[in-house]
Amino acid sequence: MKIGVNTFGIGKLLREDFSGTLGELREAGITAIEPMVLFMGKEGGLAERLSTYTMSRIDQAAGVWPVASAGEMFDAVRAEGFAIRSVHMAGPGWKRNCIDRAIAFAKEQDIAYYVLSFNQSSVTEMAKEVAELKKAARRFRENGIGLLMHNHEAEWKDCGGENVFSFLMEQVPELDVELDVGWVKYAGLDCVEIMRQYRDRIRILHFKDVREGAGPRTRATCFTAIGEGSIPLADILEEAEEMDLDEVGFVLDQDASLGSMLEDIRVSVKNIRQGAGFSAKGKERYQGGLKLSLMTFPMIRDRMRRKLNLEELCSLIKESGLECVDIMEHEVKLYGGAAKVQQAFVDRGIRLECLISTISMIRGRDRAIKRGIHNALVMARELNCSMLMIVPFPQMAVRMPGLPSRQEMVANAIKYLRLAVIAGRKYGVKICIEDTPTCQLPLSSIAECREILAAVPGLGLAYDTANMIPAGDDPMEFYEKLKSRICHVHLKDVRKVREKGLDVCLDGRVLKSCVWGEGIVPIRRIVQRLEADGYSG
Repeated sequence: MKIGVNTFGIGKLLREDFSGTLGELREAGITAIEPMVLFMGKEGGLAERLSTYTMSRIDQAAGVWPVASAGEMFDAVRAEGFAIRSVHMAGPGWKRNCIDRAIAFAKEQDIAYYVLSFNQSSVTEMAKEVAELKKAARRFRENGIGLLMHNHEAEWKDCGGENVFSFLMEQVPELDVELDVGWVKYAGLDCVEIMRQYRDRIRILHFKDVREGAGPRTRATCFTAIGEGSIPLADILEEAEEMDLDEVGFVLDQDASLGSMLEDIRVSVKNIRQGAGFSAKGKERYQGGLKLSLMTFPMIRDRMRRKLNLEELCSLIKESGLECVDIMEHEVKLYGGAAKVQQAFVDRGIRLECLISTISMIRGRDRAIKRGIHNALVMARELNCSMLMIVPFPQMAVRMPGLPSRQEMVANAIKYLRLAVIAGRKYGVKICIEDTPTCQLPLSSIAECREILAAVPGLGLAYDTANMIPAGDDPMEFYEKLKSRICHVHLKDVRKVREKGLDVCLDGRVLKSCVWGEGIVPIRRIVQRLEADGYSG
């Protein structure tokens, strides 16, 4: 699940240092921004229709963007690698004289949801808005835009046996919910019970936490980092596992901080991640479904710098609740060889799921390639591993002069992968390849993966869920077109950033790995599809 943040609480920070603040948010683990956009009917003369005081407050906050200039702000936010899925609508943007502009803006900016905050405790007053609200919700829905209600504590105030929240849920069935769990707790209600009651209407959870005993006298100073106050965070996260939330389903909405807002955000993200990762239902979902393995390659630098030994690696695997690993041939040598690694794995109850070997087939160096295949298969047998993934096109090759043509590289790979598959059968080892994120090399697209697989019977595919993105292919489409050859899966999520690197996309941005659910890969949909298709690897 991606974690976003609403701009209201961070408005001052954005005004003081826009780019720097976004950088701090990115480092904290925030991957989406939920802006507040002000609609006031006709775009011209906005300042004339608002009091000088109101305009100065908007300017000072920097968290509320007038629609006339919001597009530029959206571009700047997205250029920093953040997603924007939902927008808080300030002003009467849903009313008759504004709705056309709001719909057009949503389409221009690819907005999935508008969010309304009424902060209204009177059912009688709210009833006056119902007819127009129904029309607005229908019009937005007809144009592919969801309309959500964001609650404060006011909507839960009892008014003769009913409250504004339940009244609107009943009167406007097209209206869905962005549930603010902090205000639910502040109102004295059970967050989890409310989540269960409106499960089918909730699309986004607003995470706010308040200190124990928070009330009207302490309202301005009651806010704290998520998980450090009184909301039942673990229970909320566990219940969220069962809900059909948006891909940016968690949004931080801390109104104020007694200390550092950015530090509170860092703590909030950490607490949410830890809670989501270890919820009972999250574990339960995987125990009966996919078997999870750890790819150790990202830790190879620590090993080369002598910061990680074999015993520490095994402890890390077991402490993570995993029993399987994917390891590279080069790593095995760094850890002392196949015999030592195999014994350590046996002693700790760890199984090697896949051995990965880089055997360059870019040029047809016959003797070296055949020797590489033989050595990798011997090591796989010593490690009691039944799957060998060959990397025929190493990423670093793109920096070498005189790179052969793609046709020549593909022809070489087909020739030697056929030999590898035949040799693998003698050792009882399945040979597979993986899609690559490097556009300058083959295997970076659906078409090239399909070409090589079609030419090498018996060759399997290790499906990396992000590596096809630089070439412009979609992870789900890649799976559907090549699933008959998939024998192994590397679940990876990524963000697009403007940094230097090898995994360069067609738009010039670079892929950077991130926590599952916080990037652009539809991890949840992929896992659900794998399980539905009977994959259990």
